Amino acid sequence: MPGKFEATTFLPVPSPDEIEKHPKRIILRLRVNEFVSCSPIEFDRAIMAYLDSAGRRPNELAERLHQSHIEPFQAPEMNQKSFHIVLDLDKDMLKDPDLGTVEHEVHRVRRAEDGSFTVNRIRNMDEEKNFIRKMRYFTDFLYPWAK
Repeated sequence: MPGKFEATTFLPVPSPDEIEKHPKRIILRLRVNEFVSCSPIEFDRAIMAYLDSAGRRPNELAERLHQSHIEPFQAPEMNQKSFHIVLDLDKDMLKDPDLGTVEHEVHRVRRAEDGSFTVNRIRNMDEEKNFIRKMRYFTDFLYPWAK
């Protein structure tokens, strides 16, 4: 409508060096069919896509600031649809933590035919919380912090 304006506030985007670093566990949900017969480097590329989407430097992976745990694919007859990469962010800031006190996030990662990635955090907080609760039953045992 003419004469009406909405006020919009643009906040500056922090540089990767300005992002507050704190340890947390990230669970990346990926589709098996997007990674069948691909090079293992594609798992690293998915992690780097997450880091980039979070405003972090993708080369932090090569700098070993984070620990990744990649779920192995199941036998084909299991008809596995998804798999997970668990990423311990800023791993050296904690030593043997109680994982119940460590912040967790879940992000979906999709790989396009051209090899590019899209990363989105689960927006429904109840869905994310429920998923984390279920995953922690396995991840706390199978993937100790930063090991």
